[in-house]
Amino acid sequence: MVNEAEIRTFLEGAVNYFDVSARQPVAVGVPYLVTTGSPPVHDYTGIIAVSGRRNGAVCFTAPRSMLMVLLMRMNEPDTSDANMRDLVGEVANTISGNARRDFGKDFSISVPNVVEACSGPLPLPRDLRPVVIPLNWRSHSARLIAERMRQRVRALQLAHGDSAVSPFVTVSMGIAAQIPVASATPGDLLLRADQALYLAKSSGRDQIQV
Repeated sequence: MVNEAEIRTFLEGAVNYFDVSARQPVAVGVPYLVTTGSPPVHDYTGIIAVSGRRNGAVCFTAPRSMLMVLLMRMNEPDTSDANMRDLVGEVANTISGNARRDFGKDFSISVPNVVEACSGPLPLPRDLRPVVIPLNWRSHSARLIAERMRQRVRALQLAHGDSAVSPFVTVSMGIAAQIPVASATPGDLLLRADQALYLAKSSGRDQIQV
């Protein structure tokens, strides 16, 4: 089983990736060991197998909404499924590279394997227990809350006969987040949210844009 100091190496790899690529810090939850069954995952998961002096596996898992925002922060317009997988693989590779640097010859770190949640159980190494590292990125958290709101309004099926989009009331939302800096103003944040809202409406409504 990987110990606390060794887990910290994987954590640092994930934190460094968001600091450099997203230019926005990620909040790291408490890592935990899965003792039975398969770990809970999001839409895309990168799996890193660890063997040698320690045996186990580390999973980086992220929802589509977080990956979309991360791609936007990186000025990458391609949000296709293939690019989502590439992004998760890139994050996992960064984490894996950090581990290779710190662990050296005492550990063998596998090439990350990227899977989608809908493709079945995670292909984890037999008889090895994975460590899961929860990550929370600000824009992602906002989007999850907003998406639940949109779904609940739609579920009410409030009649809206004048709408060309849906016979029921729908919700379109624009979301923006930023790190407070001296040059930023509340107006800048509102402008970005308004631009995202315009995109949500012009793209067909009943959706969320970040």
